[in-house]
Amino acid sequence: MPYQKTTNNNEVTFNVQPEPFINPVGGAFKWSAGCLLIPCAILIIGAGFGTGSIIGIIIFGSIGVGILYWFRKIGKKPKSVEEHRIAKVFTVNPTGITLDGKTYKREDIQFISVRNPLLTHNDIPFVQRGYEAYANAAQNQKTHAASVNYWVVMETNGIPVFLGCGLNELAANAIVSDVSNILGMKIS
Repeated sequence: MPYQKTTNNNEVTFNVQPEPFINPVGGAFKWSAGCLLIPCAILIIGAGFGTGSIIGIIIFGSIGVGILYWFRKIGKKPKSVEEHRIAKVFTVNPTGITLDGKTYKREDIQFISVRNPLLTHNDIPFVQRGYEAYANAAQNQKTHAASVNYWVVMETNGIPVFLGCGLNELAANAIVSDVSNILGMKIS
């Protein structure tokens, strides 16, 4: 459940939980990179053993293990995504929003909107003939990841404040609608 709300007199407390993470770089990239990097790492390690010397084994083995370690790291989610995908708890009443111990007055809130940074650019890559399947797989993975990457952003005094990140589209729009109704703001 992406969010729950509880009512106490004229205040509503929202408990927003992000959806499970979907890596936008997964799928085809990891598969094709694995097909290239893992055999190369094994060949490099084998070349070290082929030299027959301890120094050759150490040097080539370190390079091969380094390649395998690097491949394992590229499939992980970026730090910036981790920072935004955290649970948020905030309270809304007709006078404003209280988030992380700070109160934002209703008159200081310019707007509340839904954004999705994975859908802002139409960056279809140039594809050489014969590699269409990889491009399609990468685009499908990015679209799939975008389905759970909606943000609810409040603009207050020129500063963006995140009310929820890592949401599906319906939950994000529901939060905007609920918060706007409580504050008495018009949804644009």
